Amino acid sequence: MSRRATPILLALLAYALPGSLPAQGATVEEFYKGSRLTLFIGSEVGAGYDLYARVLARHLGKHIPGNPNIVPENMPGAGSITLANFMYAKAPRDGSAIGGIQNGDVMEPILGNKNARYKPAEFTWLGSVNQQTNVCLAWATSGVTKAEDVQKKEFLTGVVSSTSIETIPLMLNALAGTKLKLIKGYSSTGAILQAMERGEVEGMCGIGIDSVQSSMTDALVNHKINVFLQVASEPNPDLPGVSFIYDILKNPADKPVLDFLIGRLLFGRPFMAPPGLPPDRAKALQDAFLDTMHDPDYLAECQKIHMPVQPVPGPRVQEVVAKLEGASPELIARAAKVIASPK
Repeated sequence: MSRRATPILLALLAYALPGSLPAQGATVEEFYKGSRLTLFIGSEVGAGYDLYARVLARHLGKHIPGNPNIVPENMPGAGSITLANFMYAKAPRDGSAIGGIQNGDVMEPILGNKNARYKPAEFTWLGSVNQQTNVCLAWATSGVTKAEDVQKKEFLTGVVSSTSIETIPLMLNALAGTKLKLIKGYSSTGAILQAMERGEVEGMCGIGIDSVQSSMTDALVNHKINVFLQVASEPNPDLPGVSFIYDILKNPADKPVLDFLIGRLLFGRPFMAPPGLPPDRAKALQDAFLDTMHDPDYLAECQKIHMPVQPVPGPRVQEVVAKLEGASPELIARAAKVIASPK
């Protein structure tokens, strides 16, 4: 061994020893002080999930010990499965990266999507900004105002593949006898709204009512769109008179399947970190997330842009995700068949 190589080798050995890295021995505050924390966003800029993530990024840092600088970074693709794969396998596991994915991505590996290469229960769940009601929208000139209308006639619905905008219409066709014709190829709900204006499609199903309120305010207020169906575990009090999924279920025996498929709506806008975070940093991030949900400045900004906040703590999200992942093979097989795209 040359004298020149010795210091380099010693340095490498020092960093390889347990506890030798400054980050490993640092307190939570020491780790985050003066640092950058990246908040990856699995949706395109301007989408509902993107809006939620960017507002969170502006307020979360002051609740984390050390007050890191939080930088949002979009990584869209496959309904945010691209980001989920990245967070599971490639993102740093030291607390310097967190992510916001679509709640439907929790179900993808459970239901057998081979492109979803992650185990949802192994993520470090920070919490959810709200619980969610998915809805179906129709462009006003379509004449559709209630669920019964699309049980009687074909309805062209725009689709963002591998998202609830695809799985909810498939579920409705299978369990409620709707005649939704899926028109694929759209990159976002905003793109579908533009297609509705052009007359390419008549509407969309599976978008969160909060997204409608925050990113489609003009179309909603000016009655360009009708909300004609709500998909949730309970009727949303903000949607009086809007058809409710359980009321149009064709076969009561399918209720367990429906319960399973919409279980993810408990965590409407979830945020997580990779698996295997140091326990103190995981808890600090979960606590900071929940503190942000009660921050008056954060709530004021959410109210200003019509984003409802109904927080779900990280441990509760973790519990529900584990329950979904542990469902019986029979129930999972039936659910997978219900939302399988026609060949």
